[in-house]
Formats: sequence, C-alpha cells, structure tokens
Amino acid sequence: MKIGLRMGHLILYPGFVVLSRPGDEYDDFDEDPRARAIVLREAFELARLAGSREVLVAGDAASDFLGEDATTWDEVKTVLEEEDIPHKVVPVPSKAPSE
Repeated sequence: MKIGLRMGHLILYPGFVVLSRPGDEYDDFDEDPRARAIVLREAFELARLAGSREVLVAGDAASDFLGEDATTWDEVKTVLEEEDIPHKVVPVPSKAPSE
C-alpha cells in the first residue's frame, strides 16, 4: 500500500515500512550531520510506531527494487548490497533522546 505525503510517500509492506523522499540525496545524509539528524529523527519516529528494530537509509531510488527484486526486509538489504547502492542500516533507539 502506498500513502502519499506532502513530500514523498510511505510504502507499507508486510513486516516493514518505506519512507520515500524524492529529491533528497544520500550524500547529504552521509556528509551533513544536520541532514543526518533530521532524516534519522523522522525515520526513528516512524520506526518506533511500526515496532521496527532498525532503519535503512538508502539512495538511488532503492524503493524501485520493491515488489519485484525484493518483497521482504532481508531481500531489500541483499539487493542493495548486490547492486552496490549507497545505504546504511541503523538500530532504532528504544526512545527519543528528549524522552
């Protein structure tokens, strides 16, 4: 299921949720601490709501692989490795830093 947002969309799969932000660059996440903090804050909030233990931040339209090349969380990670797509898997903290 795909849910549109003001910027980007959520894709709901059994076992995981994808937050897609078109136009955002993985290099910004990788090189800019402020961009990384913003992306992770949003991703962690969504991950906690979904009960996820980790988030995956990826570039180069990684969500394009969903549905055909990958239908599970582990398959997504495998495809990103095989296709050499820049990405990072980050454990979700149990609660937000301000809590």
